[in-house]
Amino acid sequence: PPVQQELPPALRLPVEFESLPSPDLVADRVADERARRFEPWAWPLLRLRVLTTAPEEHTLLVHAHHLIGDGYSAALLGRELLASYDRFADQAGHADQAEPPPPRATFRQYVTLLEHQDPGRAPFRAPFRDPVADAWRARHDAPYQRPEPGPGGGGFGSAGVTLDAGLTGRLRRLAATVGATTYAPVLTAYYRALAALTGRRDLVLGLAVTGRDHRLPDIDRLFGPLATAVPLRPAV
Repeated sequence: PPVQQELPPALRLPVEFESLPSPDLVADRVADERARRFEPWAWPLLRLRVLTTAPEEHTLLVHAHHLIGDGYSAALLGRELLASYDRFADQAGHADQAEPPPPRATFRQYVTLLEHQDPGRAPFRAPFRDPVADAWRARHDAPYQRPEPGPGGGGFGSAGVTLDAGLTGRLRRLAATVGATTYAPVLTAYYRALAALTGRRDLVLGLAVTGRDHRLPDIDRLFGPLATAVPLRPAV
């Protein structure tokens, strides 16, 4: 089965530097980086590029695989980068710009906590053998196999959709009434569309949750894939 690998702290992320003759080329570099894929087995799963457009103008391009950090981690990384930048840019060296202490917990401790938590709460763990659960677990843990197109071909593809400001506002208000994020009603609508298209109701979608509700000190300062998914079967 797939495993996580913890790299030694002595390793340092490589940073690429490039001087651009025009600021207009930044968008091209972003598009090029977006088109580059990550191989999960190849280190690092975080790429950093500094694009210089003028002696005092630089753009930091950060591209990370979702395997190494959740959405909260992306915001956390942004805040820490800005704080570090402010400290370096503060020529006066004010005391209030001191580097914060390291987090009191590590991601390794979080993984260990999940491994040894109450068996009654741990996902996919039970005090007895369940043939149905074992069969589901074997299928769940198997490597992903891309399905073959049905008769007539059709192939695979992706499509994008943009919601206007009015509809987005109504979705946010709807989510607020049930204490959820905007993603919840969008996911429910997607489920209903799939159910109508396929004629099947036994569809399972994943709703991401933070995973930061454990009692680890400074868990809000940990960078990592703490988010997990809860399987949902919304009512049609």
